Amino acid sequence: MIYETIGVIGIVVICIAGLPQLVKTVKTKSVEDLSLPFFILILVGASLLLVYSFYIEDLIYIIGNILTILITVLLIACIVGWRK
Repeated sequence: MIYETIGVIGIVVICIAGLPQLVKTVKTKSVEDLSLPFFILILVGASLLLVYSFYIEDLIYIIGNILTILITVLLIACIVGWRK
């Protein structure tokens, strides 16, 4: 039970970790200091974890990885769209 709780807390932290960056980026429209390769790697990693989450049939991790992918895709779109 304790390990499941730790896992849920971990996935929640990972999901919300990108939100401050997304909010700041949308507010300032400044993307010059953001690393596109970093976010692409996060996207690849979260996508692979999503496949694994479906394999082990763990709904919490499926939802968490989908949210992480969504936030990361939005940040990549900002970088590509607003980069000079």
